[in-house]
Amino acid sequence: MDYNVLRTLSEYMNFTLEFDEDKGVYFGSVLANGSATGSLGKIVRGEVDMGGNHRFIEDLGSADYQHTLPSFIEDLCIVVHKAGSKPRWLAILGCFKWEVWLCILITYVICAISWSIRERMVEKDIDYTKAHLEIFAIAFSIPVKVKIRSKFILSVCLYLNIITVSIFQGNYIKSLNIVQYYKEIDTLEEFIHSGYQISTSLVNIFDGIDSVIYSKLKERIIDSSDADIPSLYRTASSTNIAALLSKRNAEMFEKTIKDSEGNPVFHMVKQCPVTHLYGYLLRKNSPFIPKINAILQKLKEGGWMSKWLNDDYQYNLVDRVEMEYRHDFEFKGLDLSGIQIAIYILIVGTVLSVVVFCMELLWWRIIFS
Repeated sequence: MDYNVLRTLSEYMNFTLEFDEDKGVYFGSVLANGSATGSLGKIVRGEVDMGGNHRFIEDLGSADYQHTLPSFIEDLCIVVHKAGSKPRWLAILGCFKWEVWLCILITYVICAISWSIRERMVEKDIDYTKAHLEIFAIAFSIPVKVKIRSKFILSVCLYLNIITVSIFQGNYIKSLNIVQYYKEIDTLEEFIHSGYQISTSLVNIFDGIDSVIYSKLKERIIDSSDADIPSLYRTASSTNIAALLSKRNAEMFEKTIKDSEGNPVFHMVKQCPVTHLYGYLLRKNSPFIPKINAILQKLKEGGWMSKWLNDDYQYNLVDRVEMEYRHDFEFKGLDLSGIQIAIYILIVGTVLSVVVFCMELLWWRIIFS
């Protein structure tokens, strides 16, 4: 977008573009001693006439620069590290919500009680343990020989088994193939309670907002004006440092930057704290300001700013980020880690069976002795 804006300005104002490109020079800020760094410093010192990249319209602490009229407006959002993935053995518990698990358990208990009552109506001397085991076997498709006295109860158990097992198998395979994550941070209150700190050069971004939440957000700001590492890199390498980015950038990084396993690295907090204006920087009292503002206003009203911005993010930046940050990864087949919970259940069940069997032998020996 910035190149299209500069090209349009040069055509309408009849000047030749000369770019001053220094690798490693960022937007810059004003230091405590009053000197400016980055592209802001070049504008203040008169080395360039205009900043070629749009940036936040704010008071940077120097009187030797001037903003243009706002070219567009956008939300500023907090970007945190992606929540950790759940262990594979928890996949079986994620097949249903806890409410569904509870309903299945209650339904089984009701069927078992109904089956026991029906058996008691026929046989006065009934073994309730046997009745519960029979209904358990019917509900989970375990071969068992029973006397069919109530077709209704048996039909209910069989239909319950078909529906539950089918949904369970589908959800279980889905849980094994899709990485499950713990709950993400999506509100400002959740962010405050998470213990994250915000790395940004906009240390005064929350000033003037009378709110308890914003006061706590301000307390968590870490000034990154003099940092050698960009805030987003610090977020990628830490689990307690967040970055403050425009919504478009945040969504783009969230979708494109992956780790070596192909999983997302960042997560954007859905509730964005502030909305900010963007513009360009020029030298103080530059004679080009009135003409540039007039052209920018026409481009904004004509929808060209929005078009160029969308094209820029959709085609150019996304492709560049994927090439620069995305690691190659291979699809992996299911391994034994996918059936951990089944192995654990088998081990626990075998151990309990052996213990119960030994207790029964001991009990019979005591009785017959």
